[in-house]
Amino acid sequence: KLYSVGGETLVSPDYKQRGVKRKQSGVGASQPESKESRKAAMLKERGRRVQSLWGQCATILKQLKQNRNAWPFHKPVDWRNLNIPDYPNIVKNPMDMQTVADKLGGFDAKCKETQRDYKSPLEFRDDLRLIFDNCRLYNPVGSDVRIMGDALADLFEKKWQNSNIEGKFAMELEYQKKEEEDLKNFVPSRGGGGKQHKSGGQMSSQMQHLESELSRMKQTSMGGKKGSSKALDDPNAEMSFEDKRKLSVNLGLLSAEKLVKVVQIINEGPNKLNDNDDEEIELDIDSLDNQTLWRLEKYTTSCLKGSKKASHQDKIQRMQQQQEETARKLEDVNATLASRSAGAADRNTTDFSPVSSKRQAAADHGSDSSDSESESAEGVGSDGDMKSK
Repeated sequence: KLYSVGGETLVSPDYKQRGVKRKQSGVGASQPESKESRKAAMLKERGRRVQSLWGQCATILKQLKQNRNAWPFHKPVDWRNLNIPDYPNIVKNPMDMQTVADKLGGFDAKCKETQRDYKSPLEFRDDLRLIFDNCRLYNPVGSDVRIMGDALADLFEKKWQNSNIEGKFAMELEYQKKEEEDLKNFVPSRGGGGKQHKSGGQMSSQMQHLESELSRMKQTSMGGKKGSSKALDDPNAEMSFEDKRKLSVNLGLLSAEKLVKVVQIINEGPNKLNDNDDEEIELDIDSLDNQTLWRLEKYTTSCLKGSKKASHQDKIQRMQQQQEETARKLEDVNATLASRSAGAADRNTTDFSPVSSKRQAAADHGSDSSDSESESAEGVGSDGDMKSK
């Protein structure tokens, strides 16, 4: 039978007893989580995260391939048909976008036709840079292919830097180490609370992940204040290829107004730019002296430092807010686990009832006061008449 009390529907006692059997034979009797099932779930989630990184690599590759300057690099150089027999003697490690896509598992990185050869996104990055290094090695400055390759190389470096795939991959490796430690120390859960304990563990893992990333970002922010020690020690020190590459990328990020100062710095050195009326100026970084290169590096760093610092601080603030929100969720989960553990202990000494405690209290009160209609109305409320259906 069902009873209506104060607008709420209560279940009769004999219906409660029937509910016990259905509950015990259903979902309530959950099996404890084993170490093997935890490992399988961990590997599945890890595969999803890593595939996301490969997908970002594939997106960059597709964007480069669609660029108007990319067609000479789509496939391996056919030096026989191009009548350049000296190419294999000069370029010892040829590379092209199709080969990169094959090693990535296709242009969508989903390994539908070919298996992935890359072990990390850093290998993908190095192969793309090898394409442009080969272009610089064989094609002289000012040639069409060299101009197209340099433009495409700058585009790749900008996209790679903005994607932060290297930072994400480093965080993934750290997170995998922590997963292995958690799995090593894993103790199978018992009873029906396994699912709730897993939720709490996931919250705790997320908190530690956020704390680790926040700490790394703060260290990066502090490390950016050191500047270039080589330039401070010796302004004529040799600039490495990596520093030149970063300088080339940073020059491409400057606005037209700031490029005027770049031209001025170069013209103050021994290698002056040609004074012409063209809107574009071809700049060969390899032809500049080291002192001019370090001056350009200092200037570009000062120009980009403000915007990058503001963006970095905003990201740190968002991470802190997310960390606080996750902490609040973790407290809620722990509180829920504690209350359910206490409830489970109570249910060991009493019969199971699918009715909430609040409704059960109302039912008990209603049964005690059923002899007096006025007392029932007073205990339940203005709409508290008990009616049998």
